[in-house]
Amino acid sequence: MARQLLIHSLPSVAQSRWIDRDFLFLHACFQLLVDFVEREEPQNLFLFADLAYHNRPIPDDVTYGDDGDTPAQSLAKWQQLFALYHWWKAYQTSDPYDAHEMEAQLQTKLEQLAALRPLLAG
Repeated sequence: MARQLLIHSLPSVAQSRWIDRDFLFLHACFQLLVDFVEREEPQNLFLFADLAYHNRPIPDDVTYGDDGDTPAQSLAKWQQLFALYHWWKAYQTSDPYDAHEMEAQLQTKLEQLAALRPLLAG
């Protein structure tokens, strides 16, 4: 059975019949992030996600992080993930055709998201 990813940020077929693969790749990756944050709600499942989402400090009794990280490192990763989520939501309402100015930023954000991929595994 085939699985499909509905990408909400892409232009409609009426606006553009063809979408370049690099553009499709970018939007697919960030749609996975949006689905993770909005559907799986990691802030309700994981301590450091909750702290990052609600901008709370690490409690004094927490002495370990995720996957061998320090608590500060784990919190920083979740903060970065939520920052990317909010950046993407804002990017969708910005002018997508400032390609020259945005290309370097898009590449950087995509690389940051790829580095945080293990967080999506839960």
